[in-house]
Amino acid sequence: MSAFRLVRVRGRQPEESWSLPPDRQTLIGRYDPHQPAPDIDLGPDLKVSRRHAVICNENGEWRIKDESTNGMRVNGAKIRGGEPLRLEPGTEIQLGDTVLMFVSPQWHRLTGRNGSLIVELEVTPTINFSSVHCGMPVVSRLLVRNWGAHRSAPGTLAITLEGCGHNQQITIPPLPPGHSMDLPQPEFHWDSQALEARTEQVKCALSVTLDGRVLTDERIECRILAHNEWSQAPEHRLATAAFVLPNHPLVTQVASDVGQHLMNDGKPAEVLAAVYEYLFTHWRLRYLYEPPSWEFASQKIRLPHQVLLDTAHKKGQGTCIDLALLIAGCLECLGLQPLIALLDMGEWRHALVGCWLQARSRLEAVLVDKQQVLKGALWVEPLGCTQAPAQRMDFHHASATAEKLLAEKPFLCAVDIAVARTIEGIRPLPFAGEPGWSEAVAAGVARARDYAQAVGQRVGTVPLLLSLLVVRGGVTREVCERGGIEPEQAVRRLEEGLRQLQGSGETDTQTTRHYEQVLTAARALARWEGASLVLEHHVLTALLETPSQALDSALAALRTNRQAWLDILRETQSDPSRSSVFLDFPSQF
Repeated sequence: MSAFRLVRVRGRQPEESWSLPPDRQTLIGRYDPHQPAPDIDLGPDLKVSRRHAVICNENGEWRIKDESTNGMRVNGAKIRGGEPLRLEPGTEIQLGDTVLMFVSPQWHRLTGRNGSLIVELEVTPTINFSSVHCGMPVVSRLLVRNWGAHRSAPGTLAITLEGCGHNQQITIPPLPPGHSMDLPQPEFHWDSQALEARTEQVKCALSVTLDGRVLTDERIECRILAHNEWSQAPEHRLATAAFVLPNHPLVTQVASDVGQHLMNDGKPAEVLAAVYEYLFTHWRLRYLYEPPSWEFASQKIRLPHQVLLDTAHKKGQGTCIDLALLIAGCLECLGLQPLIALLDMGEWRHALVGCWLQARSRLEAVLVDKQQVLKGALWVEPLGCTQAPAQRMDFHHASATAEKLLAEKPFLCAVDIAVARTIEGIRPLPFAGEPGWSEAVAAGVARARDYAQAVGQRVGTVPLLLSLLVVRGGVTREVCERGGIEPEQAVRRLEEGLRQLQGSGETDTQTTRHYEQVLTAARALARWEGASLVLEHHVLTALLETPSQALDSALAALRTNRQAWLDILRETQSDPSRSSVFLDFPSQF
């Protein structure tokens, strides 16, 4: 289910759940043949009025209003008439003898012990390296209820997210009949290397076990996002601050260049204008759509080195959020308190960047009051510094455009980077410099292009595998030999397979998506290890872990498969006595 709902906590109704339509009010009551039927009929509870309460969604906020003669209880407080009350997920509402709970689309109910013990949990729909880095919970609420007629026995609960992480077992104490208990928020143990190396999102299931038995009332799906994928879910808005990288080498260089032309006591407006004008004047930035992610609720972020792509010729690229995060990083590096605003443009989201005009202490990292950020901050449209004719504008017009957008468009929130750091503890994503290619790996990448060009094919995973196999003394040949395949014979088979595809008309300047994923994942693996250069085993590991039908077919032709080679590769890498020619390279590049 994907809608906000009311679920039954206590009551004699046969239904357990009722969806709440966001576009009209929902009447809660009891059926009377002489009156319009309620949307949610709580009969046979005779203490419920025929027209007891209404729930509606007003500007994204859910509210409930009592319309009965006996009133109701909201989280235990007696309510009778009056103004509508705001509902938050987890709010319990008692009408007559019936107790309902307002829950979000991420809420799930699982049953165990023949329906006598109920496990309820609220699960975030998306997870990635940034959310884990920021310590954001996967399970924001965990609750158990005893719906049985007797006192429940103690038990143990465990939660696992397949292939990513698991939590320590949680002890469930005995519960009297009809009682419930909030359990501590589970702390997960993560495979951070796998999260940082992920280049595409994937679905996975969260499993809950009670006393060793899996609870399977419904499949709880989560999406594991790419390491650079920014989730637009409301619960992840705080993680936006993690993508602001004030210590990135390129950010510090921009800040240094800008700082040379500023007075020591430059005011925030002057600093923001200087950063914007520097990018506007000295760089040729083009507006470029975000990298493909195929998901409306998330977007891949270009980090500073992917925005300021060509430092020699001062050329770069990016979307509004890419440029907003880059500018925010420069502002933070220069000692300002930057802000990122998110606007709802209908079919897409838009990002603006700004800063507070006066330094002050605040307690909110995610601001939802538009007037607060309009009055106390200066804003700029980040796309104005690009070369796109329809968007390019000087600082004065970019600032005026940002103010107009803020005033006229639906405001989602603004993230205060300084408060996110100091109060919420959100640190920038780790970045010690992007690993470069070792000389041998760079030569291998070039060879892959040569293989593809010779047969008129795009540069893909098979030419890359070939380029690694031809290196004598390399890790790939060793894996091949340990797998019982003579490397030279493997090279001949793969070359013959490529020749059979000759004549497609593609050029060697084109690459496949899987090939680009392999190179990105190889850099991530090197970065995780703290290596300054990408080595052969990084490339081979990424190649074998990236799904590719072409590679699967090539390995099948060699009578092996990617898992067999991965097992051999991990075994060889765990041997400290082994060496490779790919380890012998200059330290400077």
